[in-house]
Amino acid sequence: MVTSERDWGGWRVPGAEYDLDPNRIERQMIVQTPILVKLLRDFVQYADSEAKDLDENLITLAQTARRVLDGVPE
Repeated sequence: MVTSERDWGGWRVPGAEYDLDPNRIERQMIVQTPILVKLLRDFVQYADSEAKDLDENLITLAQTARRVLDGVPE
């Protein structure tokens, strides 16, 4: 997430930076969440259609994606 115009990037930034512009963070989440949900749904659909050819790592990821999607309304 970018919290200000002077964002130095990276996930490990001082906690105080998260308070720079909470509205900006919220707007980014609102915009990105539907895209991420679609990505998860597409991945689960792919995993279902290719179940016999998936390795164990992708099966585990698909299971995690399903659990996440269980909490998301249609």
